[in-house]
This record gives sequence, structure tokens and C-alpha cells, in this order.
Amino acid sequence: MARHSKEPEEVSKGVLALIIITGLVLVVGLSALTTKIISRAGTKTSTTITGEVKTISANIEETIVDPVVEQKVSVKQDPEITAKMLEIAKQNVEKEVEYKDKKIKIVKAKVSDEEDGKVQDKGGDHVSEFEVVGAYKGIDVSHHNGTINWAAVKAAGYDFAIIKVGGRGYGSGAIYQDTQFKNNINGATANGIKVGIYFYSAALNEQEALEEAAWTCEQIKYYRITYPVVYDFEEFGVHRNAGTTGAQATANAKAFLDYVASKGYQPMMYANKSDITSRFNKGQLPYKFWLAHYTRNAPDNKSDYSGSYQMWQFTSAGTVPGVGGRVDLNIAYFGYSQTADSKHTEHDYIEEVKNTRIEPTCTKPGKVVKRCPCGETKEFVLEATGEHKWEKVEDMSTDTEILYKCATCDKTKTEKVTPSNTTGNTTGNTTGNTTNNTTNNTANNTTNSSSEDNHVHNYVEIDRKEPTCTEPGQIVRKCDGCDDTKTETIAKLGHSWSEWVTVTPATTEAPGVKKHTCSVCGAEENDSIPKLEAEQQ
Repeated sequence: MARHSKEPEEVSKGVLALIIITGLVLVVGLSALTTKIISRAGTKTSTTITGEVKTISANIEETIVDPVVEQKVSVKQDPEITAKMLEIAKQNVEKEVEYKDKKIKIVKAKVSDEEDGKVQDKGGDHVSEFEVVGAYKGIDVSHHNGTINWAAVKAAGYDFAIIKVGGRGYGSGAIYQDTQFKNNINGATANGIKVGIYFYSAALNEQEALEEAAWTCEQIKYYRITYPVVYDFEEFGVHRNAGTTGAQATANAKAFLDYVASKGYQPMMYANKSDITSRFNKGQLPYKFWLAHYTRNAPDNKSDYSGSYQMWQFTSAGTVPGVGGRVDLNIAYFGYSQTADSKHTEHDYIEEVKNTRIEPTCTKPGKVVKRCPCGETKEFVLEATGEHKWEKVEDMSTDTEILYKCATCDKTKTEKVTPSNTTGNTTGNTTGNTTNNTTNNTANNTTNSSSEDNHVHNYVEIDRKEPTCTEPGQIVRKCDGCDDTKTETIAKLGHSWSEWVTVTPATTEAPGVKKHTCSVCGAEENDSIPKLEAEQQ
């Protein structure tokens, strides 16, 4: 997530000497240094961290030390935050939900990797009936980690992943979905990794925090979220949160977590050691707590945070098979005996499964398989078109009758041909014959014209070209009572693009590259990711 608490692990020699002297004076009255034990039921659990076998004690002792107070810096409000932007944000509402007599807007968020600002560093209980005690290792990830090989992560022995669903822009204030959210949650769950969710907040007040919570629950309702849904706020003193106090941030966190709990999810608060000690009021947040505190030689060298916590993010520089570059590593002192069910009550089959469509014909129905975001699939029947593709059968047609056969179902039909209006007159006939012929032709033409004027065309399809992503199609129809034809154009389909996938992450030195793929024709399209600014490292 963002700014990690990296308090020094060593004290000055002078201070150390003073501590030693004081300890000698008090040694008669003390049997050991004052310690606090964070309750962890169970026995020692062996796990693997970055390729080495480590022993994680389920009973962790921590020395009580004075909290390190982080210096607070006053920063002016970001000039981007204007009344016009806020008005646009108000208009961008998808739907509203009611919660405790309040109406909460769920916005139409874009998929974006912008404005959470930095390489991620993260950091009371609602207990599930399937929750178990132990020590479990996991990672937390976002678009910063690029495309992940989740099979490799699972094979490396990782139990869980906390996945970024999105955040609120610290400049614009707009809610966005993380570009790798769907790839990560689908990949992790498909490989048997239990998942939790985090939202990177920049809320100014409780109402915005509720909007963030409602939006988050709407995005994740289709998925099997077993681990907690986490509130992550780190933007003290900067950007749009330049004036956000610890009391307001605590109220925002409580509003978010209370809403999450009301929807049946496990709530959890994330913060680094400095923020939870000097800014948030942890006593007002009766939920699980995820501590971010990096110590030397972690996880063997434990955090000296004196409060209780249920998950510990101990480094942002971990290496895990399947994840390119550095990744956050975590230990959870709880787990789950089984995977949770998704929260949605009705499936929403909105995605067509590739290569499952069978087009209907004139007489036979077709079918297609569609997928709900939760992974459930269903086959749908496509009704027969009832439109034949007529083709002329040359070797079975005569001067008086034309035979047509449907190219799809083999059904046939005949069409009568009216003989030409000739009377056997030839060149050199007498004037009388010519006059009579002229009179007859005139009468015949008048009769034919009258008949044609009264004729109602009955067009049937004789040829069809299906549209593609880039080319229009067409339907050719012919009247079954005459030779009149007409052509109709079918609009091209347009590409059905997947979500953007980061190929090369952006850095401060160079832009990145992302691509998306058409699910219909397989075409790929690349785009650039802007270079990160210094503050986005």
C-alpha cells in the first residue's frame, strides 16, 4: 500500500547505556523486561518465506516501547479539487442504496491504475464460523505487481491474497477500479487461494467513506471473498486530504467498516505503526487490525507495536514465484477452514464465453454459453431465424419454372416464369401486321403494367454475410413473386475488448505498456501507461 512505517530498530549508544543502567537498578524487583504477549492460540507453524524455511510462533512476544510519533506536515489543498469536479462526480452515479436511513451513491467507476499514488505498502472481531487459529502466509497485490502467475504463487505455498479492488483518486476524488482487480481475483480463486479485498481510500468524510464501502461491496458481490474486506487510508497531510484529522479518519474508517460488516463481510482496518499509534483511535474500531511495520530480519524479528493485531505486513520487498519484482508479504494469525460463498442472490450472465456460440439457422435454434462474474455459466437458446437462404438450382430450372433450394435446410420452392409477349411476327411483315402487333403489344404491356402495379413483393433471404468486428455484413433478399432483389447492410460488431493488462509497468524513467484483447476475433491493441511522477514511487 503506500507509506510504510519504517521506525529505526536501533537506539543510540547513549540511550542504550541509560537503559542498561536503569535495568541494573531495577533488576532485583524484575524477573525480566516488561513484555506484552499478543494472544495467538495454537502452536508453532512452519512456513516458507521467499524460498527459506522460517518458523512462525503463534505466541508472539513483543517488548513494550514508547510509540514513535510521526512528524505531521501541513500541505495546501490540491488545486485540482474544484467545485466543477465535485459537481461532475455527483452526476456520475450508477445507482443508490439505503443504509441506516441514508442514501448512498454507487458511482460509475472507471478501470484505472491512477491516483493511488505509490508502490503499494500496506498495513474487535467479527468471527466467521469457519475461522480457525493459526499462522498463515499471504501477499497483497494491485496493478503495481503487473500480471501474476497465480498457479506459481499457490505452488509456492501461499494461503491467501489481499487484492486491491480500487480506490479514490487523491487528486480528482473519483472512485476507480484497479486495472488488475478482475485478473487477480479470478486467477487467485481459480488456483485455490483464498482472497480478501482492500480499498485505498481518500475519503474526506463519513459520507464519502460510505460511498466507497457501497461501491466496494457492489464490485465484489459476485466473488467468493473469504478473508476480510479492508479499509486502507494513508493520505494524511497531503493532496485532497491535507486537512483530514486523525479523528475524522477514524470516523471515516468506522463508517466504511460498519457498512462492510452489514453486508456480511469480515471488516479489517489497515495502518502502519505510526498512524495507528498517533492518528487513528483504534479503540473506536472494534474489528480486526492489519499492522504494517517493517523490522530488520522480519518475520523473525517481531514488531514492537504494543497493541493487538491479527495480521502483520512485515516487508514490501518480498520475492514470490509468479510475481515480478517486489511484493508485500504478510502473516495472518487466523485462517478459514473453507472458502466463503459469494454474496449475490441472482446470477447476472453478462459475459459470453468465447467459442461457445452456435448461430441459429432458418429452421434450427442456436445456442450460446454466458458467464456470471462469479464464474457460474449457463447455456442460452437462440431462436431459429425462419429466414431461408435461397439459391437457384440451375440444372433443374426451365424457361417456365425456376427451382430454388435453401442452402441451410434443403427446403425447395419453385417460381413460375411468364413467357415473353411475342406473336410470331418477323421483320418484313405487312404494315397491317405491324399495326396489329403494335396494338397487341400495347395491350399486353398495359396489362403487365397493371399487374405489376398490383403486385406486393414478398422478399425472402437468399444470401447472408455475417458481420465481423471490423467489417459490416449484408443480407440479400429476393421477391418470391418476381426477380426484384434488395440488399440490407448489417453493422459491424466492433471489438469486445477485455480489461487492460499491464505488460510493462510504468516507472519514473519510462512509460509502461498495457494491452487488451478482443474476445471475439483475438485482435490485440497496445497503449502506453504514463510515466510515474516522483511521488508515485
